[in-house]
Amino acid sequence: MLWRPITTPTRFLLLILPLLSIGVAVWLWLRLADSVATEGYGSFTFLYGLALTLSLVLVGLLVYVAWCAFSMQYRLDKDNLTLKYAGVRTVIPLSSVGAVYAPGQKIDDVPVKVRWRGMAAIVPGFLVGSGKSDQLGRVAAVATVPADNQVFVVAGGTAFGISPQRPLAFVDELNTRLGLEQPQAHTTIPDPESAPRPHTVLGRWLTLGAGLWTDRLARGLLLGGLVVCTLFFGYMSLVYNGLPNILPLHWNSQGLIDRVGDPQELLRLPVIALGIWLLNTILAAFARRYERAATIFLLAGAVAVPLVFAAATLSIVLVTT
Repeated sequence: MLWRPITTPTRFLLLILPLLSIGVAVWLWLRLADSVATEGYGSFTFLYGLALTLSLVLVGLLVYVAWCAFSMQYRLDKDNLTLKYAGVRTVIPLSSVGAVYAPGQKIDDVPVKVRWRGMAAIVPGFLVGSGKSDQLGRVAAVATVPADNQVFVVAGGTAFGISPQRPLAFVDELNTRLGLEQPQAHTTIPDPESAPRPHTVLGRWLTLGAGLWTDRLARGLLLGGLVVCTLFFGYMSLVYNGLPNILPLHWNSQGLIDRVGDPQELLRLPVIALGIWLLNTILAAFARRYERAATIFLLAGAVAVPLVFAAATLSIVLVTT
């Protein structure tokens, strides 16, 4: 049986925000084009380019959050309760359920309160995340309403907060499948290791990204390479207008210049560096499934190559200025 989440007015803000961020990105693109046409590759060009990049990241994040919110559903069958949004599925075997609490039900005469972490605490109409509760302990929510309107299903040491439409009918249906006549009091039941436990299944693409982000060293190298590329672009924007029309680009083994060129040729280096960072990141995400050492090697290269290109650019600029 499929249950949809409660529809809230605030949830529809998640459709408006991506549209607004797209409008901001278009405006920044127009400003960037105007800046390039009027002043060339200067400091304002870099600032507009950086703001545009960040706005595109924001667009992607908001689109993903909207997709999560509007694809949310709960499926209840004879064996499992499955919580689904976007490419994420959390499967809760009914045999692992120890307690079910209807919205507003008190535990030891105390209403359920949850201290949320991350996006669950700030995004309206989208309470997907984890938190802590004095009454329930660890909480993981896939819901569209606050904690006092959620149904809590306790399983495997975690209270899963959900917000199905017609919540009391959902609780009755779940209790019927569990063989209960009414919501249970909060109790701890035996949980043998052989019993099935709640688990989360990620979609293929989410698995690739999660593998990199959850690895501390890989995450540091990933962000480090991106920071180096950003600073590289910024440096080029600051010094570009002061470069001469002809630059020495290469020296032979005797230290004599054997190649000159236009300053625009230097602009290729940060672009190539960013391209290598992106390519190595994609390859590292695939390699993570098979060999962590290869992942670290690729991400280290995504830091080293931009650094080498930046050092070469710096040497050319220092010689000519």
